[in-house]
Parts: sequence; structure tokens; C-alpha cells
Amino acid sequence: SVLVRTGNEAKIIRSALLEENINSVYLSLKESVFASTLAQDLLRLLNACLHPSNERYLRSAIACKLFSLTPFQIHSIFSDTLSWETKIADFARYKQVWEESGILVMLQQCLHEQGISAHLLAQNSGEQQGERLLTDLLHLTELLQKNSMIYEGAFALLRWFSDQIMNAKSEQGEQKQRLESEKELVQVSTLHKSKGLEYDIVFIPFSGLYREPTECLFHDNQQRLIFDLDGNEVHKESTEKELLAEDIRLLYVGLTRSVYRCYLGIGPYKKGRSKATPLVKSALGYLCMQAGEVLEAGDDQGLQRLLASVCEQSVNIGVRREPMLLDETYQAISRSSADLIAPKQFTGTIEKNWWVTSYSALSRFHSAPTIEDKQSKKIPEESMLTVDKPNSLLGDLSEPTVMDIFSFPRGAKHGTFLHELFEEIDFQQSDSESLSPWLTERLTVNNYDQAEQWAPIVSKWIIQILEHPLAESTYPELSLSQLTVQQKKVEMQFFIPMQPIESESVNKLIAHYDPLSARAGALQFNKVQGMLKGFIDLTFEYQGQYFVLDYKSNYLGDSLNDYSEQAMQDAIVEHRYDFQYQLYTLALHRLLKARLGEDYDYEAHIGGVFYTFLRGMQGESGAGSYFCKPDFALIDKLDKLLSGELSAEKMLESLC
Repeated sequence: SVLVRTGNEAKIIRSALLEENINSVYLSLKESVFASTLAQDLLRLLNACLHPSNERYLRSAIACKLFSLTPFQIHSIFSDTLSWETKIADFARYKQVWEESGILVMLQQCLHEQGISAHLLAQNSGEQQGERLLTDLLHLTELLQKNSMIYEGAFALLRWFSDQIMNAKSEQGEQKQRLESEKELVQVSTLHKSKGLEYDIVFIPFSGLYREPTECLFHDNQQRLIFDLDGNEVHKESTEKELLAEDIRLLYVGLTRSVYRCYLGIGPYKKGRSKATPLVKSALGYLCMQAGEVLEAGDDQGLQRLLASVCEQSVNIGVRREPMLLDETYQAISRSSADLIAPKQFTGTIEKNWWVTSYSALSRFHSAPTIEDKQSKKIPEESMLTVDKPNSLLGDLSEPTVMDIFSFPRGAKHGTFLHELFEEIDFQQSDSESLSPWLTERLTVNNYDQAEQWAPIVSKWIIQILEHPLAESTYPELSLSQLTVQQKKVEMQFFIPMQPIESESVNKLIAHYDPLSARAGALQFNKVQGMLKGFIDLTFEYQGQYFVLDYKSNYLGDSLNDYSEQAMQDAIVEHRYDFQYQLYTLALHRLLKARLGEDYDYEAHIGGVFYTFLRGMQGESGAGSYFCKPDFALIDKLDKLLSGELSAEKMLESLC
């Protein structure tokens, strides 16, 4: 590795290495990729693609460095009618590809057809190394593709690209220049960047350089930063002393980076009119020379004597003269194919029929409930549509809508809003007075009309829900308002591994143990395996037992009778919520079995499942809250069926 102080020193070293046919990579890149001349040339190319009939744009693009054409070649294209028309046709086609397939596809096609990638990679002179240029070009195409998703239209994208070029600065993010290669190259880095790193062999070619202080800036005895505009001599000495201390620290960093050997470049160079070399003022000179010792510029012999005295103090330090230049150009050692290790062959198998699914995906398709179940339901007369009164609909629209719990907006968006409210509120610290202003703000943010009118209604509703008895006959004192923050877990996520299962075996299992599943239509999902993912609205602990609760904002009617036990069962059957609470119970069962170990007992620790139909939770018992506890045999066999411990055939045999 070669360690330098500044980016300018890095350019000098890399240029000298390139003259000797030695490739290098600069590890301390800070420039924005938009600051390169390549970005300006790419902008010319894009303008030509966007305006293929504009001769000024097209000439500017063809003459830029991307095409790497000689002046004679450029003149030939401009003067030959056939060549010029061919270029116009090419760029008109690129415009069409841009519009149809996007900028990345267009640029890849253009770079390939016009030979731009090959031209850039062939360049290998001075600072314009081919790999560096091609890396920057591909980086710019990636950024253009990414921002094409943000800026709609080619004109907006080019305006953004032009602004980035005009305001390009040093970057640390995605616009920072990338390393052009990861091959075995000479690494050039700054001393600051190398801190804490380690290299086998280190070269510090500019170790003897002395930097004159440009400003009189130093710290006084009380560590206050002083900036002396007058340049007092005493203050100048303090500035030089601090600068020397910094140089010594950096020299120490460089000397301690190598594992085996470290080379320091040193010479009695001349600067300005002074006869003495500035080497004596550098950190290396300070360490090697006695106080007040002077070394004239160009005095090689004096420097040799000085370094010889330093070498006498340590056997690990030696002095070497500048090596003789070789007539032969350096050639990088290329490994033969025989030296390369053959890649390991993958002999395993990848299961492609595997994915993450959910309750929603498995229950999306299911047959209608049984005929007997349908016939048992009576359709109320008032719900039937009549068409003999053409003005009745207009009459309904003219009547003012009553703002109450039943008329609160319906749909998935509004159900999500209610879920979010219960995720945030404290069940024990909520009251109507404190909730109302908070709800006004939340309703306004979520674009509800008449937010101030809805806030007191929703506030009262939430209090009713929190105080509503969840299962009065089984747990007479249990309501949401009884739960502390420590007792509940909001939106608990779970993943259940699944071996290959089919809907037929699942249908027969759940219908055998759950009366609601027996009433419901059959699930119709294809054979599936992988992971079953889900989120449980609320998981809580009460009196040593664990429960699952799911909020349902379904509209079942405009009276509490519409949210009775039978009405809630019908809604659960219709939407296949029975399968949902069975999976949720299985997730809780697996969690407790893993956490509690041998102490776990399903009957003792699993309390059951609550499905709360929020519009019916207005204080009246028997309405709005449905409770059940799935049979242990159902959960146990479902667990073993999904884990592969129980085959579908044996499971069906156990049901007979």
C-alpha cells in the first residue's frame, strides 16, 4: 500500500505507477460521481437521445470523450451524409427504446452498439484509466435508473441530472465514487484513511515534505483556539509547533501500518530561495536531526551521513538509494488456469415450491356454506331491494344521516384506523375527556370529514368498548379496561413452519372439531408449504391464562340485536374467521410450549379467543364479543399436520 497525505499526492503516485504499467486503486475516494467530466459527457449523450433531430445536441454528443473519436473521424461523420443520417436514425431509435423500456435498457443498448464501453476500457493513460471511467459510467446509469422512478418523464429526469452535475460536492452516500476494481492492485490511500488498518508492505513516498502554515492558527495555554490576523512572530512559532505535532502523529500512523516492511521516501529537496532544504522542518527531519542542524538542499552526501547515524541506533532500519530504472516495462504476473482452484460444485437441491403465506391467502377462496345453513337464515323484509318506488332512493339521500356508531364509515381503511387507535391508547388510563382532543387530531390527519363532530362519538365508543364485558358468563370481571401495559402484547407477529399440506385434510380436521367450521364452506387452496405468517391484534394474560383477541369493525346492522351471538357466528362462518382463530391459537400454543417447556399445559394456560365486533360493544351483555376455546385435539393435530409429524392419511384415520 502507498500512503499519502492528500488526493493530489495520490494522483501523482498513480500517474507514476501507470507510466511503469502498474495499475493501482485509490481507496480514499470522496468525490461525487457527478463531479467527473464523464457525467457531463453522459448528459450530452442523453440530450442527443431525447432530441435526435437537434443537430447541436447530436454533434456535441458524438464529439465528446465517450465516443473516443479522433478529429478526423468526427469530421468524416459530420461531412458524410450517409454516416450522419445513420447516427440520427440510431439516436431516434434510442429515444423510442427509452420511452418504451426505460433509461437503463436504452443506455445499455447505446453503450454496446456505439462501442462506448469498449472505448473507455481501452483507455489507459494518465489519470484516465479505463476501469475508472467505466465504473463511473455504470454508476451514473444506476443512479439515473433509480431516480427515473421518482422523476416522471425524461425531461424531469434530465433536469435532475443536470442539477446534480452543477451542484456536485464531495459525497459519502450513494453518489460517492465507487472503487473501480477489486483485483490485486497497488492500493493508494491517505494516512487518515489508513488509521487502524494493516498492510503487508507500506510505502510513504512524501514522508519528508514540509507544509508551510497558511494561517496563524493555534491553541493557547488554556486550550482556546486563537486566530491571529496580524501574524505575530511568537504566534507563528506556536502555529508551526502545533503543525509539527500533527505531522509527527501522522508519521507515526504511517510507520505503524506495515506488517513486514515500510519504505519512506526522503531527499534533500529544494523549495524557494532558501539554501537549506525544508526537510529539516518536517516531522521526519525533526526526528532524525539534532536541534539547530542544517542540511543544504541537494546535499545527498550530508543526508547519507545523517541517515547512517540513524541506522546505527537500530538494526531494523536501513538506507537504500533510488533503484536503477529498468529498460523492460513491468508486466503483471498473470495466473494460469492451472493455478486456479476449481469452484466447488453444488450437489444439494433447492426447494422451489416454498413460500411465505398467510391466513388471508389460504382462506381467500372457499365454497359457500351448506344449503341447510342457508335455508336456516331468514332474510329480513326490510333488507330486500324494492324497485316499485323510483323516488325512494332520492328520498333517502335527502334525509340527514345520523352520526352514531352504526353510521361510522365502513371499509378496510376505516377498520385499519380503528385498529391503530387501540394499538396506541392505554386501556387503563383512557377517559372520554382526554381522548376527545386526541381523536380530533387523529381523525383530521386521516382525512375524516366532520372530525370535530366524530371525535366525541368515537371517544364515547372507545370507553364503551374498553368497559364492555368480554365473556360475562365465563370471565365476569374481564374487560379491556382491566389490562395493564405489561399484560398485553400488541400486533404480535408469528411464523409457523409448514410441511406440504392440502386443503382437503385441513377441511376435514377443523370441521370435525369446530361446529362453526362444519357450517362453513370448504377452503380451496392448492398444496402449500413454507412459512405461515401472521399478526395477532392483541395477545394478553389474565389470571395466569393467555388469550387471543381480534378487533372486527364489520357492519352487521343498525341495532344491537344484529350483533347477537348467532349473528356473530354467522359473520365468522361467512368470512372464515374460524380458521383464523384456529391458526392464532396454534401460534400461541407453540409460543407457550417453547417458553414454558415441561410446565406448559394447554387446558391450564390457554384461555381462549375473543372476536370483538366493535359496533356491537355498547355495554349490553351478549352482544359484540364472541368467545370460544378451540379443542386441544384440534390444535394438537393441526400442529402435527403442519409440522409433518402427522400425515394426512393417519390424521384422517384418527377422525373415523
